Amino acid sequence: MTRVKICGTTSVRDLQIIEKAGADAFGVIVTELDSPRRLSPGDARSLVAASSPLITSVLVCTPDRPVDAVALVDTVEPDCVQIHGHHPPDAIQEAVEALTCPVIAVTDPTGLEAYRDGVTGPAAVLVDSLTQDGGGGTGRQVDTDQVEAAIEGVDLPCIIAGGLQPENVGDVVAALQPYAVDVASGVEAAPGRKDPDRVQSFVTAARGGI
Repeated sequence: MTRVKICGTTSVRDLQIIEKAGADAFGVIVTELDSPRRLSPGDARSLVAASSPLITSVLVCTPDRPVDAVALVDTVEPDCVQIHGHHPPDAIQEAVEALTCPVIAVTDPTGLEAYRDGVTGPAAVLVDSLTQDGGGGTGRQVDTDQVEAAIEGVDLPCIIAGGLQPENVGDVVAALQPYAVDVASGVEAAPGRKDPDRVQSFVTAARGGI
């Protein structure tokens, strides 16, 4: 069954909504980029500490170098770290070797080529529509046909993000059968504030109505 991550968690209220909906993971964003969902390292740490032991906490960050995420991980203490930016696999590998938690690498569909033919290192690779500086959260849906062709030969678990919402996530899961799907703005009532009904609908749709 496809796993579900709800990203851009900004408050205990939203964390409770996400946990009640039965999501597998939640993301806290700590970045220098402009985002209505970004948190200070201290606030991100507080949300991670407040979460249930049965949900995975993911620190989402945009370091200049992947290895620079080490200090931030030490502060926030997440279960996993998601590293945005146009970083090559060897730079991600440096972070993997330096960090004590699993690493999710992020790329757009064209960057999946670098992870084909047995390339390993990160625990998973997330496919998103990225900004020029490598940030996500654009709200643009990835081309499922392009992704389907690009993930051929990628041995790592693939997470699909980009423009997902309750209305389309079922079709994306049916087409790609990904390891997980990731959403932020598609389940919000306002930027940085989750809508309980949309979060629940997204989780249900991603799991085929189960």
